[in-house]
Amino acid sequence: MILSNLGNNAKLCAAAIFSLIALCTISSATIADEAEYIMNSESPGMQMTFDGSSVEAFDQRMEEIEAETTAEEYVTIQQSIEYMLVYDLAARRDREVLYERLDGKTPVELISMVKWRLEGRKINERG
Repeated sequence: MILSNLGNNAKLCAAAIFSLIALCTISSATIADEAEYIMNSESPGMQMTFDGSSVEAFDQRMEEIEAETTAEEYVTIQQSIEYMLVYDLAARRDREVLYERLDGKTPVELISMVKWRLEGRKINERG
């Protein structure tokens, strides 16, 4: 196996990369399949705005959003954040930067951003 020739740090790094790729693939498919349904949700949490003033404030708001959304909606919000963390080049995979960029946006707007990116990718893949 390729990893057998690598040191422990390199193995951990490679495992993290493989896991991240798998997470993004699963998240993309899930978000694309459920985005339309969730964007039409009437749950109060879907209209709350993110507080990107700090990581702590964002995490607190996410707890509030979780309390006001269904489990399915909340998972889609989390997956959308993870997707943006990887694919939003301006965020540079930095949670603090991404949270600042999401400040004042709603979960519906976030999911819409991800859905738009996924639809663009599908069009580009078709040629």
